[in-house]
Amino acid sequence: MTTQPCTHPDCENPTTGTYLCRDCTTHLQQLLDQVTETRQTLYTTMCRQDQTSPANQPTKGSRTTGSPMPLDDEAMSMRRALAIWEHRDANELARDQHAGNFEHMLKDLLARAWRLVDNPADTRIYGTCDQPLHTGEHCQWLLTGDTHAPAIICRGCQALHATRDLNQRTRERTRGNPMPMREVRQEVHNLTGAHVTGKDIENWAIRGALPYVLERVTTTKKTLRLYYPGDVYRAYFEKRHPRLSKAA
Repeated sequence: MTTQPCTHPDCENPTTGTYLCRDCTTHLQQLLDQVTETRQTLYTTMCRQDQTSPANQPTKGSRTTGSPMPLDDEAMSMRRALAIWEHRDANELARDQHAGNFEHMLKDLLARAWRLVDNPADTRIYGTCDQPLHTGEHCQWLLTGDTHAPAIICRGCQALHATRDLNQRTRERTRGNPMPMREVRQEVHNLTGAHVTGKDIENWAIRGALPYVLERVTTTKKTLRLYYPGDVYRAYFEKRHPRLSKAA
C-alpha cells in the first residue's frame, strides 16, 4: 500500500491508506467529540430560556401554557452547520480526499459557536403586543427582541413597535404600589425579569436616582422606606441602558 504525506496543511507525517496521519486523526476526533455538547448548549442560547418566563404565546384553538422560546437565528444556523459533524468518526473521515481541511473547518465552527454562547444578544420581554385587530380584539402575542434594536416587530400580527415606546409602557405598567425592599425586588423580577439587589436600591436612593416614601415616621421605630416597582425598574433600566433611556 502506498505511503503518502498527511494532507493536513500543518503536518508532514506519513500516512498509509488514508489522507490523515494517526495524530491528525486523533486531533480531529477530539473536536468531533465536542460537537454534541456544543449543539446542546447552542439550543439553550437559541431558545433564550433564561430570558423568557411568562406564559406561552397564544395559538389558535390551544390553551397550553409554558415558556415561549424566541429563536436566535444565528445560533440556530450554527446548530445546523454543526449537525453534519455530529456522531461522525474521524477514522472514516480520514479516508476523504478533503480530510486535510476538516480540522480547521471544525475548529472555526466550534469557536464561533462558543462565542455565541458566551456573548448572546441582549434579549428581553416587552409584554403583549396589544395591537387592535380587525376582529375587534387586541393581539396577545408576546413581544421579545434585542434591547438595542430601535423597533420590535410582533411575530403575531406584524405590527411595528418603537422600543422606546415599549420601554415607557413597561415603566408605566410596573409602577404599582409602594412596597418594602424585599417585596419590590421580587415584584420587579416577576413583572420584567430584571434582577435587582438590595444594594442597588440603596445606592440609587442615596444618589437621588430612586424616590421612596416613608411608611411611618416615629421616634420609637425605625423608619421603613417603601419603593414603587416602576421607579425601581426605571432606575435599573437607566443604569443598564443609558443610551436607550436617553432616547426614550
